[in-house]
Amino acid sequence: MLHKLSSQKQYMVIDLDDYMRTLCKRDMLERLSEARRTHSTLMEAIAYTECSNVVLKHVKEQIKANKSLQVLFLTSCWAWAQQRKRDAVVMACPSKEFFEEILTAEEKRIKDNHGTDAEILTAREGLRVSRQDFLESLPTDAEIAIYSSYDELEKMVRERLAIVKTL
Repeated sequence: MLHKLSSQKQYMVIDLDDYMRTLCKRDMLERLSEARRTHSTLMEAIAYTECSNVVLKHVKEQIKANKSLQVLFLTSCWAWAQQRKRDAVVMACPSKEFFEEILTAEEKRIKDNHGTDAEILTAREGLRVSRQDFLESLPTDAEIAIYSSYDELEKMVRERLAIVKTL
């Protein structure tokens, strides 16, 4: 669905975590990577905001060219999302069971690409740590939408963008 949305002229889907890799300078990305590696939450939030501002500037230029454009940002950083309008932020996280399915699928993908057991373990642990860090960064009273399948996630996105019956 996100691919379909992004191919439409009225929607732009931006995965900040991926998009910043193409737009940000190497030193900015290295600061973000170092903050994540050392689990420095404050430094990560600062570095992430710095990188995401580069992406945001690019998106604003796109919006100037097309005033009817709706933008959906996907981010793993609560600190960045918190800066947006309160009613525009939805936090979604896979259920514990579905997250295990995601880990299994990632393990299979790595095996299919002739990955080693060490690569599989590193990937699984990296995903697990990323999920835990995200959940721990949220305020305790935050309402988190839990989804148990990609279909449920798609339904949430469609309802949020008011495109339930399109695409």
